[in-house]
Amino acid sequence: MITFTHLHMEAALCIWEAMLEMRPDTHHSDFDRAACPQWKLDMDRMWHDYGTVSMREEAIRLAPIACECFDIIGHDRAEELDLIPYDWEFIPAFVARVDWTGRGIASADANDVARQLDPEPVPA
Repeated sequence: MITFTHLHMEAALCIWEAMLEMRPDTHHSDFDRAACPQWKLDMDRMWHDYGTVSMREEAIRLAPIACECFDIIGHDRAEELDLIPYDWEFIPAFVARVDWTGRGIASADANDVARQLDPEPVPA
């Protein structure tokens, strides 16, 4: 069982906010599916299939992964990659790289997402 820290809870809130902000409005007749990134459509389908409570739980479950990913990249490198501020840049970039195609479970690997966000890491 994971023990959630204050940082995990802050990350969960940021993830939830990003999910709400970036969720496409697929219910309007003028919505252009072709112009919408596939991950947003996948997230919206999961939302529709499993509901808001499950999606909020996904935000909580993804929080430690987001924190680990940020630690892998590091604050200085995140700043170089324009992923700062954390809540407005890093977290939306993280959410955009989550795999939303699972059956009720979103998946993300901290190392994989870090590689996607920083394909050319600075040598330590």
